[in-house]
Amino acid sequence: MDKIESQPVYDSALQVSSALEELRQLLHYRHLVFQMVRRDIVSRYKRSVLGIAWTMLKPLGTTLVLSIVFSACSEGAQVMQLTC
Repeated sequence: MDKIESQPVYDSALQVSSALEELRQLLHYRHLVFQMVRRDIVSRYKRSVLGIAWTMLKPLGTTLVLSIVFSACSEGAQVMQLTC
């Protein structure tokens, strides 16, 4: 019974600034974070023809297609307003 009472109890409310502590640890282990992020990106786009460039080309392509579609729709709406 004494053994259980003598062990320290973790209480997250006692931490003064957990965000600052996490930022400090992130900076301390930045090389590890960099390696893990790099490994994840490389493994995700390993078999892709464009490789890591696909991460930028896919959103840009989607934006281009949507801008063309919505500009065509807005021109159609303006023509309809003028004729009525």
